Amino acid sequence: MSEKAIVHKVPEKVKRQSIETLKVRKETMEYLRQNGFKTIGDIVKRQDEIPSEFRGNIYAYIMFGI
Repeated sequence: MSEKAIVHKVPEKVKRQSIETLKVRKETMEYLRQNGFKTIGDIVKRQDEIPSEFRGNIYAYIMFGI
């Protein structure tokens, strides 16, 4: 059973930001760096490639700033 992507309109200004602006766990940031994610837009485009163990932390920050 595949997970459905969360649909959330991310403003273009936010999509252009570096992943380094994310306040996520160290392990999550390492995963993103090691797998070639550079911007929030990369995360949005390739979200289905990100393991669920990291995805929740990223979504919480992008959608709610937490």
